[in-house]
Amino acid sequence: MLLIMMPLIGMAGGQQRTSNKELEILVNQISRTQGVEVVKLGSLGTGLLRRAIKAGMDDVTDPQEKEMLKALMGIKKISVIDYSSCDESLSSKFNRKIEKVLDPNNLLVDVKDDGDSMKIYGFVSEDESTVKDFVLHSSSENSLICLFGTISLNGLMDIR
Repeated sequence: MLLIMMPLIGMAGGQQRTSNKELEILVNQISRTQGVEVVKLGSLGTGLLRRAIKAGMDDVTDPQEKEMLKALMGIKKISVIDYSSCDESLSSKFNRKIEKVLDPNNLLVDVKDDGDSMKIYGFVSEDESTVKDFVLHSSSENSLICLFGTISLNGLMDIR
């Protein structure tokens, strides 16, 4: 999926960024709903994850895998939300709220496959050197994945 996104990321520079705070507020609202499955890693959890990645870097021999791990080092928080167990009206409400918060100008790619779709948002810096806050939203699967942090575009471009 990253290979598909790379050319699009390069074209997406200079965009206005959706408010990270607004997105986090929405994530917290959805997370408190009964029947919603949530996995969150805050700064402590991702800090431990980065340390584990650093410790294992010497064992990685594949250059592409090494670049992918380096790219993950910029992630500060992760939120994964699955609201597929909610009734259809609540799922539709969440999808509308998510789409309202996410700025369509930050859409990097809209992937469709056999009726399923996933929109991938990213906030490219003005100098096009980094992407902040990858957001993956699938209204067909009723899921939202937020990778908060900064990822170097040069590192991503090296992954093939």
